[in-house]
Amino acid sequence: MKYIIAVNIRSVQDYISKARKVLDLSNSSKIFSNMMYSFISELNEKTKNLDVIYPAVDLAVIENNKQDYSNYLLSVFNYEGDIRLLIADLETAVYTNLASDYKGNITFALLKGYLVSCDNYFQGIEQLFKDQFKMNIVVKELKSEKKYYDSYVEVTKAINNLKNSYDFNQLSVLEGLKNKVNKSRKKLKKCHICGEYTTRYVREDSKHKNLDYVNYINSVDKLLKKDEALCDVCFYKRIKDYENKDTPSTYDIATNYFRAKMYKIRKGNANIDDLLKELDSKINDEIIDSKYCYQKNIFNLEKRIKSGELVVSNTNRILKKIEDLKTILKKAKEKEIIPASQYALVQLDIDNLGEWMRGNYFKEDQSSLIHNQRNLSKVIIKFSQDIKKEFNNELLGHVVYAGGDDFLAFLPVEKILEAVKMIKEKFSALKSYDKLSYSIVITLADVQIPLTMVIKKTREELERVKEKYKSNYTANEKPKDGFVINNMVNRNKYINSYLKNSEVQKYIEIYQALVDLIKDKNNSLSFIKNIQQEFNKFEFLDLNIDEKDNFLKIFDLESARIIKRSLSNLDIKEAKNSFKTIKNINHDLFISQINKIASNSYNIDFENYINLLTNLEKLLKYRMLQEGKNVTS
Repeated sequence: MKYIIAVNIRSVQDYISKARKVLDLSNSSKIFSNMMYSFISELNEKTKNLDVIYPAVDLAVIENNKQDYSNYLLSVFNYEGDIRLLIADLETAVYTNLASDYKGNITFALLKGYLVSCDNYFQGIEQLFKDQFKMNIVVKELKSEKKYYDSYVEVTKAINNLKNSYDFNQLSVLEGLKNKVNKSRKKLKKCHICGEYTTRYVREDSKHKNLDYVNYINSVDKLLKKDEALCDVCFYKRIKDYENKDTPSTYDIATNYFRAKMYKIRKGNANIDDLLKELDSKINDEIIDSKYCYQKNIFNLEKRIKSGELVVSNTNRILKKIEDLKTILKKAKEKEIIPASQYALVQLDIDNLGEWMRGNYFKEDQSSLIHNQRNLSKVIIKFSQDIKKEFNNELLGHVVYAGGDDFLAFLPVEKILEAVKMIKEKFSALKSYDKLSYSIVITLADVQIPLTMVIKKTREELERVKEKYKSNYTANEKPKDGFVINNMVNRNKYINSYLKNSEVQKYIEIYQALVDLIKDKNNSLSFIKNIQQEFNKFEFLDLNIDEKDNFLKIFDLESARIIKRSLSNLDIKEAKNSFKTIKNINHDLFISQINKIASNSYNIDFENYINLLTNLEKLLKYRMLQEGKNVTS
């Protein structure tokens, strides 16, 4: 008999978003990817003629396939036995493999001495994962190929209903984990990552001593910070593949471009990365990463060692290495080459994928749906894998997941618009799918803002931009298809700017034009602030067509005058060409913020226009600091 099956996992975004480190975030994604890989592998082994429609998977080489697997599976297969027993066996295999991986990582930690003690960690762990990472599975008999469309719609509707429902079952696994607190654990706080389960893993030198079910981490190691305490579920994302040192910190990402620049111009000086690695190996109880590329942090580290707050062996050698690092940073600052204080988190999502999978955008009729779904799946997976390679290599970034329709990665701020341009070019190459679009959020986050907050805000902005352009688009544009720069200045101040992807090329062009002018001629960016001051008292809502046209004329004349004044350090020919480029693109950006709300009524989103320029200024300043130029506003 032939069947169609749809699978997803609950609580994915919730679990992934609860992260204190990039390591937590990356490993969360790996856990779900491994679950889907395990399900597909078991399904392939236990059935015949498996056809994985989404995500596109080459089953011939699945054992060596290291692609990221999305949190959604659509397949058809043949099976002659009891389908209910098959599904039960598949679920059991997934959770058994998950628990086995967890136990393997815990055993490794014990053997390496990271864990001092670990009591009862095997008890009920499979049930715990089953409750936490519940799989929704819908399967239906596919009686004929002609019935594929109807069957697909039915299983999709069912899986979506399951995804939006919630079981209120209390966990009884591992006494004290949730809701029921053992008497000896009453004063024990909740997990520092999820805030849901009570802690199970703490440092051996923490205040939580002699408590039932608590396991102790070696205080010499840096697996947990001194006052950090985690539950089983969150400790899994921390301990998984712990000795794989490829996962950077947010400080590493923020300073990637700076460190690469310093490596090229070191001229006999020690390499910053080598100094940091040596300090990290010699200093216990303190993670030494690119956080110490900032002068104030390295001075503070030196102070803590000299005061005895941090105990180190061979103090003189350590202080000598710190002095070497201080010298490099001082020379860099003298040349005005300064590490960025922010990093970028990039989230991209294919728009309306559900509509595409239902065949609403394909030219062929529904009889070709399964064929079209396969081809679309291959195209999307290839696109995500292609941009993943660019992010991890040329762009000095770190990809968390690239599962197809959803993409999440970290990036140095200096590389943002280079990445945006690359993504646009690779997506434009998908010529068979001219109506396909994506929405993208670029969050600039200060390194001191908690990562959980950054992830949450990024996800919110992705939903916001999709909603903003869901119906607000012209005949030549695609629905949604939005671009956001979400500048998190601090925990309470955000500067958000929105564009349609069709307008992003102009944004890149004005950026590049200004880079060339500032780099060579020391021009200022004062026109951004001056335009805001010039027009911020105007009325921008409910303008009739004459008011709108008159205001546009005034804006073009005044903004041109302001821009020309700030680009004064040019000879006559350069001034004419550069001024024309900047003026025209600025006009286009402003025009894109005019929205028709009725037959003779227009709103101008002046705040968004200014935010676009303000965020552009921020990117330009970061770029110029790596050229040793301090840009004036």
